Amino acid sequence: MTKTASKAPEQTTETPAVGKSVVFRDLAFKSRVLFWQGKSWPVSASRIETSDPGMIAWLEKNREFRREEA
Repeated sequence: MTKTASKAPEQTTETPAVGKSVVFRDLAFKSRVLFWQGKSWPVSASRIETSDPGMIAWLEKNREFRREEA
């Protein structure tokens, strides 16, 4: 009996480089705290900065936030 090793499927989703921060402007509030996946994300002076790929994806889909160009 021959056993074959199974490979894990390759991931094809693109994510920003780890450690690269992205800044979003909060269009609704100057200050607030977002709670997402067990973490808190502060908004200060209508800005939020994160390097978390999941949070970046969430902010890009939310119409209350606009990504700022570097």
